[in-house]
Amino acid sequence: MRAKFEALAGSAMLMTALLAGCVSAPPESPATKRLRLQRRAEIATPLEDRVAQIERRLFGDFYEESIGLITPFTLVRDGRTEKGPVQVEANAHLLIGLACRYAVTHDAETQERARRLLAGLETLDRANGLDGFLPIEARIVDGDVEVTSSRCTSSVYTQLLYADVLAWRLFSDPQLKAEIRTQALRMLDHIRSHGLIVVDQYGRPLPYSDASLRFRFFGTGRELETLSFVRTACFFAQDDPVQSHAWQELRKRMEDDYGYARMPYILHLSTPLLELPTVSSSWLNLMKLATLVETAGSGKYRRLLHELADDYRSYQNPFFIALDLLYGPASPEAERLAEERIAWRRLGSYPLTNDSHEVQNAGRYHLRMPPYFIKNSLALHATRPIPFYDVPGDTYQWKRDPFLLQGNHGGDGSVVYSGVDCYEAFWLLAYAKSTASGSALVKSTTGIRSRWDVSSGKPAPR
Repeated sequence: MRAKFEALAGSAMLMTALLAGCVSAPPESPATKRLRLQRRAEIATPLEDRVAQIERRLFGDFYEESIGLITPFTLVRDGRTEKGPVQVEANAHLLIGLACRYAVTHDAETQERARRLLAGLETLDRANGLDGFLPIEARIVDGDVEVTSSRCTSSVYTQLLYADVLAWRLFSDPQLKAEIRTQALRMLDHIRSHGLIVVDQYGRPLPYSDASLRFRFFGTGRELETLSFVRTACFFAQDDPVQSHAWQELRKRMEDDYGYARMPYILHLSTPLLELPTVSSSWLNLMKLATLVETAGSGKYRRLLHELADDYRSYQNPFFIALDLLYGPASPEAERLAEERIAWRRLGSYPLTNDSHEVQNAGRYHLRMPPYFIKNSLALHATRPIPFYDVPGDTYQWKRDPFLLQGNHGGDGSVVYSGVDCYEAFWLLAYAKSTASGSALVKSTTGIRSRWDVSSGKPAPR
């Protein structure tokens, strides 16, 4: 406790010193200087071309061909590149990107890649007994699955189930839809069989994974999670009378006896000095709400989603904006176009080079004062979102704080990230655009050139 207090006090003192002009931009290593220059040069390449290159890397450098899944990063050691483990979360977000890509291009290869991805997730499930409890992380050794982590908490299921619901709706192949339904119900049956608590392969409850029914005066992300799990199960079990009856009975208990559907929800609190919860919790809550809109269609969930996304408007988060465009209440065209422009412009700062080099931006961006807490953490924050070409590299940016100045402390760039977050957000935004305008993307030499200029929201020159 004392060490944590001293760390917080030190951060506050550094902030005060920066405000007073006593601390300038810290010296950078030659490698970091080169990284900054390289990243800034890369954004001159059109975003569509960058996304096409990211796609080639996803299904090349980061792809485990034998299982049809990607790894979120590779490791560079002694001049050699090694693939990291495959992770369920990264592939859930790849499935979201593939589903949206298929919706706007109707590309057959995209649907086939999704089929292989679903087969790969089933292979992971088989490594734990094909019971709906997936290992969150595994390595592929000589074609065999070697489980490296089984901590598949409820947050992982939240991501997977949103991906499943969206993919089921957007892909056209009946067999693929059947595979999605089977896999989703297997996972949900595993959760229901343990009282809506996610347990590991030994029957032990996992942390932060209790979605069991409880009486509440108001709802939080935990109650949203229960709603989304049960509603998704009802959605997928419609054609199975036995399963449908069991899940519908649980839904009635949840909504009528426990009041989950009618209770007020408090999902985000913000004051000049404190914000609750973290952006990663809100990122999960937005996916829960998107799943509820997909499966229940209630206007209440649309409003909650819009209100939560609106609380993060200053973050300029392309993923948050895309979900609001897709699932929020209808808005005037001018407002929608303005949000699209913000999202495309923000995504347009995403570079091709995305690795674990240490990045220090103190002294390079205006510092937010007074000191600001998110949950129980105090950190250096900029006054505006930092362009992605100056943001510390990470496996997934949309659940990160875009105002953070520092990151990857001590990092040497040996970890290279896949860019699946950029790929996912690009296609989510493209799909949102196509649903609003009634148009679709058209193929070009890059395979994904759109009929509009993604940086401005205006029609592309012909």
